[in-house]
This record gives sequence, structure tokens and C-alpha cells, in this order.
Amino acid sequence: MYYIIMTDRLLCEICNKSYASIFSLSNHKRKFHADKKDNNRMKNVEDGLYHCRYCDTQSYTTYKSRWSHEQKCKPQLIDILAENEKIKQENEKIKKEKDAQYKVLTQKIMKLQNKLIKNNSLTSKSFNSLNKLLMERSYADKK
Repeated sequence: MYYIIMTDRLLCEICNKSYASIFSLSNHKRKFHADKKDNNRMKNVEDGLYHCRYCDTQSYTTYKSRWSHEQKCKPQLIDILAENEKIKQENEKIKKEKDAQYKVLTQKIMKLQNKLIKNNSLTSKSFNSLNKLLMERSYADKK
């Protein structure tokens, strides 16, 4: 519905202009709000055809031919939407599993990094003592 009845005036809901008659309001809607019209039974202004409201790929010269097409097209659209919803749910499930795996792997990496740090500190101590020993030998060989 594109109008509100005011006291003896009709008001366009889109731009709030008021009109004295329904004909003036409909002319206004056709002229200024053609892109926002309800295409329930309306022909397309540009090509004069009825377009399917569900697939938008078919055009028909009569309302009845469009209606019979839409009776077949609407259930297909509903099936597609249901399938899309299932896919979205599967994607969410996969995302949650991936996040859980990421957390587990992050924890494992942290444990390994901590182990590596501990091992490196031991290795660096032993490396420092070995280096000291080698330095003493090389110094003794020079004498």
C-alpha cells in the first residue's frame, strides 16, 4: 500500500506528498516512484511484459501465463532456499570445527615452543661451556 488516507486527502507513504484524489496519487506514484511499485500484477513499464517475481528470467505477455509459470517456479525457489539454509548450517558447523582444531593446534604449538625454549637454554649452557673449553685448548695450543 502506497498511501495513507488523511482527512479528505491521500498521502504518499514514500515522499509524504498529499493529493485530493486517488487518480492524482496513482499518477504521482507512476511518475515518481515507478521503481518502488508493487509488481504483484503490474506490467513492466519499459517493455510492457509481466516478469516472474521468483526467477526474473522469464517474461510473459499476459498475467495468467506469468501466474502459471510462478506456480512451478515458486516451489523450486523454496527448495533452493531450503538447500541454501542447509549449506549455511554446514558451513557454520565446519567453521566451528575448524576453530576448535585451530585452538588445539595453537596449544600444541605453545607447548612445543615452551619445550624448545627450555631445551635451547640447556643447549646454550652446554654450548657456552663447550665454547669455553675450546677456547682454553686453542689458547693452550698457541703457547
